[in-house]
Amino acid sequence: MKIRKHQIHLFILLFAASSLLFHPPVDFEAFAATSDGSVDSTVEINSSTANGPTLGNGYWFGRSVENIGDLDGDGVNDLAVGATLDPAGGTKRGTVNIMFMNTDGSVKSTVEIDDTTTNGPTLSNNDRFGYAIANIGDLDGNGVNDLAVGAAHDDTASDGNDGSLGVNSNIGAVHIIFLNSDGTLTKQSVVINDSTANGPVLGLTHYFGRSVENIGDLDGDGVNDLAVGAIDGKGAVYIMFMNTDGSVDSTVEINDSTTNGPDLASGDQFGLGIANIGDLDGNGVNDLAVGAIYDDGTGTDRGALHIIFLDSDGTLTKQSAEINDSTTNGPDLEDSDFFGSAVEKIGDLDGNGVNDLAVGAFDDNGEGTDRGALHIIFLNSDGTLTKQSAEINDSTTNGPTLSDVDRFGSSVADIGDLDGNGVNDLAVGAYLDDEIGSNRGALHIIFMHETTQPTVTITSSTGSSGDATSSTH
Repeated sequence: MKIRKHQIHLFILLFAASSLLFHPPVDFEAFAATSDGSVDSTVEINSSTANGPTLGNGYWFGRSVENIGDLDGDGVNDLAVGATLDPAGGTKRGTVNIMFMNTDGSVKSTVEIDDTTTNGPTLSNNDRFGYAIANIGDLDGNGVNDLAVGAAHDDTASDGNDGSLGVNSNIGAVHIIFLNSDGTLTKQSVVINDSTANGPVLGLTHYFGRSVENIGDLDGDGVNDLAVGAIDGKGAVYIMFMNTDGSVDSTVEINDSTTNGPDLASGDQFGLGIANIGDLDGNGVNDLAVGAIYDDGTGTDRGALHIIFLDSDGTLTKQSAEINDSTTNGPDLEDSDFFGSAVEKIGDLDGNGVNDLAVGAFDDNGEGTDRGALHIIFLNSDGTLTKQSAEINDSTTNGPTLSDVDRFGSSVADIGDLDGNGVNDLAVGAYLDDEIGSNRGALHIIFMHETTQPTVTITSSTGSSGDATSSTH
């Protein structure tokens, strides 16, 4: 019989209560399930999915995905999924699909947010709203998590002269979206770009908003802050200290000239993927994992991941660490795999007390050409790896069914433990999936395998001799 986490928690409480009434003191050790990165099953969501998204050819659904918490209160985390080339109110303006989920990976209902939505973002053609999505927490205090959404091709920021840089400037922007529990918007969205007070200093083709991540409340003011990628040249990450109304207190830039920052080459595109990986170095501040997909590693464009150790003011506490195909226990990569295309913290799979990572390599060939892959990275607190990384691709037992150029691994989200086996499950985008039409895109729900069941060790002392007796469940 499989024992689920909530059953174990209930057992602990009941056993503790009975022990206090009838026995001497009892010590408990509870252990979460562990995983080796293997897969139990996979469910695909596309335009033919019941209650799923409405898509057309070339919409790029799955270009981004984010766990937005349990909006509708049914006990299951819901998802926001970008379709960056959805025309919405024009051409390639982009949309975000709010998807209310069931525990089996099916979809209860879908709500679309775009520039035609009441209180939605103001967009222009080719803004590509939905290129990145972050759950920023409940800014407006209505009990529902809000969103930060990248529009990396936004052209509307000012150059300080005529007020516009015109089309194809691709400066980028981030839109703050204030959600209701039904997927509607509570009030007008707010845009952050290079004309925002205290915001980032940007230029042409910076693609600000190519990635975005909630990094927790760095400055202790009660508001979650953001890390936003801009991939021009070597690339950069902007640490943005936020206010509850979506405005910005201050901005700090991290690039290869930052003290203790990453070692980058021209065109590495550092900042294409970002994950909050928790506090690795124990200074009380969350750290970051940042993808640089054009890093060469031991070949050409194999990709790399940089571990950034943050301080509360956005500076770096010590030298960043790099993970690539030459790292001990690192990923097995080939040229143009683009490792780092997406990054996500997935909890402590190997039980060493450190969060592990899921990292996309969306041009990995798999069993064909550019089908994509996801690498499970088992971390130590110093950014080294505890054991050999695991790869999920179309040859993985119970893994996704892929075709050439699907680009599985273009986005990834930890959706929580859907099936109750003690291991967090994943949602992984494949934005060029063609199954129902050309480049409509798809999302794969990956149910991760547990290698060790949750256990509870109970040790009690007898009243007569003091000898210990123990049992493990």
